Amino acid sequence: MGINAEEAHGRVFITRVTPGSPAEKAGLKLGDLILTVKKNAVNGLADFYRKVWALGNAGVDVPLSILQGNEIRDIKVHSGNRYQFLRFKLEQKI
Repeated sequence: MGINAEEAHGRVFITRVTPGSPAEKAGLKLGDLILTVKKNAVNGLADFYRKVWALGNAGVDVPLSILQGNEIRDIKVHSGNRYQFLRFKLEQKI
């Protein structure tokens, strides 16, 4: 998806959004709090990843509910294969 996240007190915060990633295109930002995946509450970082992986292989849409500033937003992030994304970026530089 193109994010890095950390857990604090059972909550998952976005600490980095990769430029050009599906997460950036969906509107995720540094500091956003991930509340749910497919309307199921997220209880920590491991739980977040388990819920995302349970949706299927790379290429599925990941429905998230996030707290951005003081607004709760429902968004979809199209997941992708990180190795294909990185390979594409490398090939552009060559």
